[in-house]
Amino acid sequence: MLIRLGILSAGVLLLQLAGCASHEFAPTRADACKPTGNDKDCALEVVVREDTAKGECSVAVNLQEIEFPRGVQDKFIYWKLVGPAGYVFPDNGIAIDRNFPPDFDKPKVMDGGRTFRWRNRHKQPDPKVYYYGIVVENTDASITCFQDPRINNR
Repeated sequence: MLIRLGILSAGVLLLQLAGCASHEFAPTRADACKPTGNDKDCALEVVVREDTAKGECSVAVNLQEIEFPRGVQDKFIYWKLVGPAGYVFPDNGIAIDRNFPPDFDKPKVMDGGRTFRWRNRHKQPDPKVYYYGIVVENTDASITCFQDPRINNR
C-alpha cells in the first residue's frame, strides 16, 4: 500500500512538471520586428478581428514583410496575438513555405497558445523570400483565420 502511494505521488509530480514545461513563455525583451535591418530576435503583432454574428474572423500581421540582412543568423521570430482572448495558434500556427533544408527550425507554440516562434537559420548563400501562412483559431476550433505575409533573407 505504501509503495503504491509513493508511485502515485511520483506520477503526479511528473505530470505537474510536464505541465509546467508545456507552458513555456516567450521572452518579453524581444524587440519589435522592423521592415528592414533586423539583427536580433524580434516580435511581430498578429491582430485578430472577429465577426461573431457571422462566425468569422480575420487576422493581420503588423508588417507584411520583414528583412534580415546577410550574415544575421539564428535569430528567433515571435508572433504574438493581439486582440480578443479565446484565440490561439494551433501547432501549425505559422507555416513557412518551402522550408528545406530547414532554413527555419525550433517552431514552438508558447504563452498558452498566444505566441508562436521560429528560429531563422539564414544559412542560404543567396537572398531568398519566404512566404508563410498564419493560422489562428478560437479555443474550440470552430473558427479559423488565415493570412500570408513574407520573410526576406537578404
